[in-house]
Amino acid sequence: MSKRLFFPTFLVFIALALALQYWVVIRNGANYWITADWLINYQGGWVRRGLTGEIIYKFSTLTYAPLKETAFVLQNIAYGAFLLCFYKLMSPLLKKSNYFYLFILSPAFPLLFYLYDFYGSFRKESLIFLSFSLLCLFLQSKKKIWLISSIAIYCLAVFSHEIAFFALPFYTYALFRYKEEFETMGSYTFIHFAYACIGFSGLVFALLFSGSSQTAAVVCSSLTTREFFVPNFCDGAILWLGKKSSDGTLLISDSLSNYLRTYIPAAALTAMPFLYIRDWLKTNRLFLLFSGLAILPLFVIALDWGRFISIYFCLLTLYLCLEFSKNKIQVPKSVSFWFIFLYAAAWSMPHALPQHLGLGLYEFLKTLIWRSFLQ
Repeated sequence: MSKRLFFPTFLVFIALALALQYWVVIRNGANYWITADWLINYQGGWVRRGLTGEIIYKFSTLTYAPLKETAFVLQNIAYGAFLLCFYKLMSPLLKKSNYFYLFILSPAFPLLFYLYDFYGSFRKESLIFLSFSLLCLFLQSKKKIWLISSIAIYCLAVFSHEIAFFALPFYTYALFRYKEEFETMGSYTFIHFAYACIGFSGLVFALLFSGSSQTAAVVCSSLTTREFFVPNFCDGAILWLGKKSSDGTLLISDSLSNYLRTYIPAAALTAMPFLYIRDWLKTNRLFLLFSGLAILPLFVIALDWGRFISIYFCLLTLYLCLEFSKNKIQVPKSVSFWFIFLYAAAWSMPHALPQHLGLGLYEFLKTLIWRSFLQ
């Protein structure tokens, strides 16, 4: 296979492998985190994270389409559209250096990260990735359709999961750095205000309508009375509508040693590609500091530390694609193929509830063989 074809082939392989595995899960009654989070709706009243679920619920009511399969299609569209945008941003850079494969093949990027830990995939951050990649495409090409789409999808993302608010510093900084791409200062200010207004509105909405055990029960009933789901379908994302953030903090404290033992090395390995662009890190240290501080509260109240590291790494990678395309950073020299392979294959990061740092490709193949032939 030629070098030119490897990247698109790899993206298609990941997308199909994940979709096939998820389809099996859907046919067996769906998953209480991956699927349930997308099906939270407003049948029990206004509640955080409910927009995508309400859209799916109304669509299903009107068309008689099954809820699980509708969610499956929406999740794959969001992830597939993000991969297309990522390909458009990254493919020109690969012609200059294979260094960029350190980002593409990083076990923290939502390609191998999802392949190595499937239950971290198809979450609502796909909407954030899609929205931000569209913004980067706009700042790269000035095509207004990218900007309009980015704003619309960010609105969907924020009111579907409050985690989208914590990505706001990336939008703010990208707009600030490339404000010359706007025709007037007024249009720049308006767009900046639009993202900020959407982000803060979504956060306020989530705080005002955080949910309760009664809300969770109504949401659960609205789904399980319509069609078949696994018996524990309401014991994950839906159940947590009735819990407080302190419940997550308590669970983290009970397993804190495992979390620190796993995710400190994982974060260090995730940061490895940035060692090649140390000058850029120094120049942008304030942005890195504030964007890191913005996402830090998630590590205090929620269990999915691996997902949060992956989200930060993905957004930073997308922004770097923009910076490299604008020649703001000198492209590093090519890297040894074996070093890239070792980096991609030697480790993996669980999305949550860790016991230890994963063994990457070895652990993946071992699990695959076990499920395929020995179970």
